[in-house]
Amino acid sequence: MRVMPTRAVFFDFYNTLAHYQPRAEQIQIDALAALGIDVPLPRMQRAIAMGDHYFYEENRRFSVARLTQSEQSRIYFKYEETVLREAGVNPDPALLKQVWDKVEAAARGMGYGLFEDALPALRAAKAEGLLTGVISNIPPEKLSVLKTLGISDLTDVTVIPRDAGADKPDPAIFRVAVEKAGVAAAEAVHVGDQYYIDVVGALGAGLKAILLDRLGLFPQYTDCPRVTSLDQVAGLL
Repeated sequence: MRVMPTRAVFFDFYNTLAHYQPRAEQIQIDALAALGIDVPLPRMQRAIAMGDHYFYEENRRFSVARLTQSEQSRIYFKYEETVLREAGVNPDPALLKQVWDKVEAAARGMGYGLFEDALPALRAAKAEGLLTGVISNIPPEKLSVLKTLGISDLTDVTVIPRDAGADKPDPAIFRVAVEKAGVAAAEAVHVGDQYYIDVVGALGAGLKAILLDRLGLFPQYTDCPRVTSLDQVAGLL
């Protein structure tokens, strides 16, 4: 079977191109420090990655945004429990509630910042003559962030659930992206940090996929290329 050349590369937004500002791991560290518990940054970075993995697994099964408030609270508390356990902190219920309350309060003022490799990766793809885009589950009111961060100036296509009537990992959102880009699915690559949300969804729509595993935590996923930096993406296109 002839392998079709790559004509378009799409990127996930959160945890691929951008992160929360202040960083999620710093918010957790500060919340614990206020309670007299010190956790080093590398350990918390790993803990956040594992917490995110849990959350997106749950979101894959049932869209968290569509759950009742009590069901959402259960998942968020389980997320926090996962983070604390992975950080080496005993997640007893009282501590869990205290930490989560502090995290929630800090999160209300969060913005976004770019990973250092984000814009260089987009520029490298454009320099190769590729179409570029973002496929993300962000809500419509967050689209202005792409412009603020300079992402919109380097992308040709942006697709969010509103455009497809479906969230990732539903293949529909990936199909809309390739249609908007005017390429065949087999001519497109999607890069993202979540295996089931990004890789499985993209492969299910006929795209190629690259897993961004910044901390090297998920070697078990072998059905797609795995990179630790967006700098490595260009060499795989």
